[in-house]
Amino acid sequence: ASEGGASASGGIDRDVPGDCRPWTIRRVVLQESLLLLVGCTVLLVRMPFSIAMPYLQARVLAKLAVKDAHEVWLTVKIMAVAGSVDAVLDFWCVYLFSLTKSRMVKSLRLALFDKLLRQEIGFFDVTPSGELSSRLTTDIATLANDMTWVFRFSIEAVARILGVGLTLFHTDWRLALVTCTSIPLIAAGNRVYGVWLRENAVKVQDSLAVANAVAQEVLSCFRVVYSFANERFESSRYRREVEKNFALNKRQAAIDGVYYMLVSTFLMNTVVRLLVIGYGAHLYFGSAMDFEKLSRFVFFVDMLQSWTNMLFDSFSNLVKSGGAS
Repeated sequence: ASEGGASASGGIDRDVPGDCRPWTIRRVVLQESLLLLVGCTVLLVRMPFSIAMPYLQARVLAKLAVKDAHEVWLTVKIMAVAGSVDAVLDFWCVYLFSLTKSRMVKSLRLALFDKLLRQEIGFFDVTPSGELSSRLTTDIATLANDMTWVFRFSIEAVARILGVGLTLFHTDWRLALVTCTSIPLIAAGNRVYGVWLRENAVKVQDSLAVANAVAQEVLSCFRVVYSFANERFESSRYRREVEKNFALNKRQAAIDGVYYMLVSTFLMNTVVRLLVIGYGAHLYFGSAMDFEKLSRFVFFVDMLQSWTNMLFDSFSNLVKSGGAS
């Protein structure tokens, strides 16, 4: 194999370190650390305003039940202020993390392209140019998108889960324990799902690279193809590679559906919610919890479920991005 990691059968050998392997990705992340730090700071400043909304909603419902108009309108005004500040800070979160993504894509593409230019001539004899082009565009875009998504949502998810979790235990520790019963099952399911995603991502990106290589080869030498009346053969060759990619994506769609059906919809949205509402109603009818606390708890449980799912999704995307690298 040549210096750049070309395998004997052609293509890029994933076992040989290249310039977009994890150590280079870490270097790119470190280069953007200041921008990421600013984005994370804005994110953490935003958290109290966002987390306050369920608490304020529950307070409005409780005051409506006792017809306390003054407290209702005061709470509504506070919600308007908190929501406005949350919206402004959300703009900066989205902008800063999107900018980080674009800068990471640029840095990774330049690093990979410079690495390719330093390869021995034999590397290009055994590696199709279409495959190199696919690595330079599709793979890096997928990798940077997944990694930026991880930075954006995993940090926010951790902050929200900690804040909401403490609030739930402060409100009622018994209901909080019931809420947490499904987390080990969700974590185990997400682990299995993430490992499968990574393996499938390798196959998807490899099949896409081969299809791009075929297309570029045919289009760049179309006069030769035309002179031998070989259009039908090349079309079938390209179709075969595209069908392989489609089959892999179709299988991933099915696995995605099973995962979200069992973990997101059944466990989190159905089982946990039924347990919380059922046990909460038992406490309420037994005078162990008032209406405002129960309403607040239900609102916060919805937020906790949403962001727990988001955290596990970010882990899956991180694992998946390893396959695209």
